Amino acid sequence: MGDALEARPLELLGREPQRPAVRTGLHARRRGRHRRAHPSQRTHLRVAVVLACSAVLAGVLASLPYATATRATFRFTPAATTTLPSATTGTTSAPATTGTTSAPATTGTTSAPATTGTITYGTPERPFPASSAWNRAIPANATLAPNSAGMIRHLSSGGHYNMTSGASGQFGAPVFYADASTPRYTWSSHCGPVSGRQVPIPPGSHEAQGPAASTDHKYIVIDTSTKLVYDIWGADVAGLDCIRWGYQGYGVIESLTTADDGAPGINGEKAPTGASTSSLAGLLRAYDATHLDADGTYGHALQGSSMYGAKGRWVSPATSSDGPDTSPDAIPQGSRLQLNPSFNCGAISVPGVRAYCKTAQKYGIILMDTSPVHALTIYQEDVKDNAPATGNPFAGGYWGTDADWPSLASVPLGQFRVVAPF
Repeated sequence: MGDALEARPLELLGREPQRPAVRTGLHARRRGRHRRAHPSQRTHLRVAVVLACSAVLAGVLASLPYATATRATFRFTPAATTTLPSATTGTTSAPATTGTTSAPATTGTTSAPATTGTITYGTPERPFPASSAWNRAIPANATLAPNSAGMIRHLSSGGHYNMTSGASGQFGAPVFYADASTPRYTWSSHCGPVSGRQVPIPPGSHEAQGPAASTDHKYIVIDTSTKLVYDIWGADVAGLDCIRWGYQGYGVIESLTTADDGAPGINGEKAPTGASTSSLAGLLRAYDATHLDADGTYGHALQGSSMYGAKGRWVSPATSSDGPDTSPDAIPQGSRLQLNPSFNCGAISVPGVRAYCKTAQKYGIILMDTSPVHALTIYQEDVKDNAPATGNPFAGGYWGTDADWPSLASVPLGQFRVVAPF
């Protein structure tokens, strides 16, 4: 696995290719130069002299200031977008650096690979194995968790109930895509398992985690060439570090195909969420919104965050909890909330809420984080700096008329139940 993580050299970025040497003189004349040359030989000699002088003159002209613009056209320019099947929104300018410790200063991003029409797990379209808790549908007549009714009463007792807005960076992570041609940069020593590793950074993607981003400063890159996921919290992508935002962040590298739910790092490390689950697992992405399964669901369980997460208690797939709630009815992180299967989702006219409703019935919502004032928040991909080439699918009425923190009140919390791990 270590070999797969080795980065390709970046020292050529921005460097001009080596020009062939220009000859500035003629080869030595052959012996017998004291003899008068034949007229045809003199003609050949004159031609050689003219060509040599022309080469010398070209070299002199190339060194003059006005030749700079011409030389720049020969600059080695790596593509800023990856060779993914779908269209991209990237540019073709090279990163403005010649080193290996600075992120590219371009504005291009990349889009998710185009779907093949077949559901294949362990892919950018459907991350992680089919056996993952996030990809398994809830069994019919599933066993309920102890005190399910009490936990749902507690969940329904107050607090906001929303979808994060993917257009304004509200805690949902941005997701970028890379391949073998994407520039890679070594991160500093303050980022946990990512420290000292080379991370593919699609040109322009560092802008997504600038000062205007959410306080989590999440950054996710899916490398389609190595089948790895770079999952970083507190990311200062431009600075290649995790200490800029007033706390020390953390990042792990996860396998797209074999990641363990509760410790998804390639070496068994926990991930940077309250429940230690992957930041990518269960995230409602722009891709999901445009590629619903045939049953009208997103095809996987959804990430949920709540202020009612139990302090110090969790269930699989979680392996930790940052919940603050000490009530006996607090909900352990990792718990799966399921909407009553008899609830009529078909009566909902808003497309995003209808798909959410059907997904909550079939796959449920797994609590994996804490939100200070929300009974339940569903994490949606932050697309404000990485909207697909076809536009933001979460806009234009997808969530109804709410542009900010779209309400999910038409799918009542009181209609949920807590399912035991299966």
